[in-house]
Amino acid sequence: GNDYAYFYLPTFEVDSNAMEDPELKLPGKDRIVDLDIPPLGESWMIEENLTSEYQSIFAEDRYIENVDVDVLVYVPKDFSMEDPNATPVKVFAKPLVQPTYSQYSLIAEGTLDHNGDICQYDQQEIIANLRS
Repeated sequence: GNDYAYFYLPTFEVDSNAMEDPELKLPGKDRIVDLDIPPLGESWMIEENLTSEYQSIFAEDRYIENVDVDVLVYVPKDFSMEDPNATPVKVFAKPLVQPTYSQYSLIAEGTLDHNGDICQYDQQEIIANLRS
């Protein structure tokens, strides 16, 4: 069989904190920032209830068969579950391929309906509306 269909190489053109000579004490190494920066800045937050509810649903849509994914659902900071209608939602996923470096990517966008369910944007519907 063709094993190339199952390879995931997320480090293409990604800078990593690698040093050629580990014995060498480089100046400034103590100032290296190694943080997981959230994908959306400070005006958005992770909605724990939606994340746990939709984790398995979006994980089923993964693009690589043998790799698990971590899913996060983001909502604006001023979000309230009392009035979820038309709240924008962004869903990010990150392949769990440790120790290889990976990062979160946007996999879905949409809004919440009055029941608090995610309604994804339909790309074809948006294109049809723009053309009409």
